[in-house]
Amino acid sequence: GEHTFYVNKDDVVYLNAPALDPSDVTSITVTVNFSKISEGNERYAAYLFGGSNNEWVSLEVNNGVATLTLTEAQAAKYTNIIFCRMNGAAAQNNWNNKWDQTADLTLEGNDGKTFTASSKSNGVINGSWN
Repeated sequence: GEHTFYVNKDDVVYLNAPALDPSDVTSITVTVNFSKISEGNERYAAYLFGGSNNEWVSLEVNNGVATLTLTEAQAAKYTNIIFCRMNGAAAQNNWNNKWDQTADLTLEGNDGKTFTASSKSNGVINGSWN
């Protein structure tokens, strides 16, 4: 928005700025349901990526379900996400510790939605957004 600065004779700066519009703050929240593919010996992570940016995020799963909220900064950097079923005995998030993964999923248009993992086979997690 537009900002106006005023400086008085005492070198005091006054700032006139519009109130922050909550719709300008953009975060993304997605939920993932792993209950149909969980065996109890795994943990889960998400790989966020877009352009040259990427980041691993560990997911806290309760009763097969995890919710991930990307900050405004993360939402601006990342366009895609891959949900991964990880080796439960290995603490580090990397491709070597990944057992199964989804395809490259798009974040745009899925804010507030749930990705439900329906099956896993040969390292691939199948599922859909709803």
